[in-house]
Amino acid sequence: MAIDFNLPILTTLKASVLTYIVDNIKAVAKMDFTSASNIPIGSVRWSSASNRFEKWNGTAWESLDGRTATIPEINAVCSGNTATAEEIIKSSKNIGVTKPRQKVVEIGDWDMDATAYVNVPHGLTLSKIRGARVVVRDDESSSLHGVSTNYTGFPDLDGFWQYIDSTNIRIYRETGGNFDTTSYNATSFNRGWVIFDYVD
Repeated sequence: MAIDFNLPILTTLKASVLTYIVDNIKAVAKMDFTSASNIPIGSVRWSSASNRFEKWNGTAWESLDGRTATIPEINAVCSGNTATAEEIIKSSKNIGVTKPRQKVVEIGDWDMDATAYVNVPHGLTLSKIRGARVVVRDDESSSLHGVSTNYTGFPDLDGFWQYIDSTNIRIYRETGGNFDTTSYNATSFNRGWVIFDYVD
């Protein structure tokens, strides 16, 4: 028997009254309103398609709390970023909790033996950047080296990043240091990566 939450009524056959009542109770207990009609506003179901609880607003099923995003909504918000659904829970209405994110940017071509510094575009809003880490590799990709921040005249012996502006991060290598050698002079080669910490 199809589920109709407007039934039974006074004119319902006596033999069918209990069947309607039992079927309606089963539908509510199972949270299964697939074939139901006249669903009461505020009814709650679990949606396996959206992986969330939903409530009936009279015309459609919507998020139970008005904030829980569906998997497609989370993926759309996180597209192009390294944040996970656990790190950021944000609905299509932009209601949620934001946590720090990371963005990895390639340094690109840099002959460190010939060129003292490079500017690497970050593509972020400066006011949202919270920090950066720089890693470079030798021409054989046999080792990775961290590059520190220039702390008021005490740079790393090999290289350092000095500042971040609205467009770039500037990374230096020290003259006479380990990076100022033929082990770091390959071109058409990604020299390393910058990992930016930022908030959104």
